[in-house]
Amino acid sequence: MNGQGEWTDEQRAEIAAEMGRIRADQRFSASSRCVALLQHLVEHALQGNHERIKERLVGIEVFERKPDYDTNSDPIVRLTATQNRKRLERYYQDPENQGAVKIRLVAGSYLPQFDFKDQEL
Repeated sequence: MNGQGEWTDEQRAEIAAEMGRIRADQRFSASSRCVALLQHLVEHALQGNHERIKERLVGIEVFERKPDYDTNSDPIVRLTATQNRKRLERYYQDPENQGAVKIRLVAGSYLPQFDFKDQEL
């Protein structure tokens, strides 16, 4: 896994291609919320906008919540992130989805991680 924002043009292209495959997969295409959240998180991570990957900001930007919404009473970001983690896990269990990069959302964080096959131990 590369550090924050240290991706080559080729790796960025692999991430974009993987996002296209994920969006098209039935596990994701059935949930516009999951797709919207994952796309948002990946785009901001690639742009190095890590300060924009905070629960409240994501709720406002992705789910059109008001700026003063209560993240405790409206846990849409947490719930959708959890759904994405489960969907990604199932997606990558399929041998057909073992491409050049694996996108992960680690529990406790909204910052996606990218594991490249050529960098695995």
